[in-house]
Amino acid sequence: MVKKTRFVQQELETYLNVYDLRTAGLSNDEVILKIGKKREKQAIKSDIKFKNQENSINPENIRRNYRRCFANAKKIIKNLEKGEFPGKY
Repeated sequence: MVKKTRFVQQELETYLNVYDLRTAGLSNDEVILKIGKKREKQAIKSDIKFKNQENSINPENIRRNYRRCFANAKKIIKNLEKGEFPGKY
């Protein structure tokens, strides 16, 4: 159970970071360049697809993931307003 709890905590922290930066006026790409992983930043800067043994890093997939983080953060905040945490997101 510890693993899952730690993962959920990290996931919620990421959602909050993305939400804070987006509501501060940063674009999706600016958020990625600020808090993204090294390979995510490289992919966004050059807008090319990187390939490695495990998978490929596609800039559009990265952008989609960060948009999803922002959407999930908004859902969690709405859940909080209803008295649920984190609720369904």
